[in-house]
Amino acid sequence: MKQCSFFFITDEFFTRHNPDGHLMKNKEGDHNRPCFYAFPDNREPAIYWCIPISSRIEKYERIVANKIAKQIEKGHKTPKCNTIRFGKVLGQKRAFLIQNMFPVTAKYISGIYIDKNTQSPVTIPLPPKKTLSKMPKIY
Repeated sequence: MKQCSFFFITDEFFTRHNPDGHLMKNKEGDHNRPCFYAFPDNREPAIYWCIPISSRIEKYERIVANKIAKQIEKGHKTPKCNTIRFGKVLGQKRAFLIQNMFPVTAKYISGIYIDKNTQSPVTIPLPPKKTLSKMPKIY
């Protein structure tokens, strides 16, 4: 499996491991959604951490702003939000929903997200990749 790329997760995973529906669900139709940014666990390479991404930027910018405002009210000197990050995917700003990340094995990865213009796997620039791959250490 190509490391630090975007993937789709099988319906079987959500049926077996998400009976209460707390994780993002696959959408019906021709277009596979959502896709997940995935990277291997540092200690167990058979496990991949999947971070959902969203195009609903305004929604998640409001959530981040509210979290930071609450920290400021509590007197935090350097408020920050570790649960949502923003980055570019195919030139478009996207929200990386770290708060919703989950582990999977390769068995549940149904496909790689391919750029229809270049026919290449979709990847992200190195700085966000380093930041995102450190996130499991926080939780």
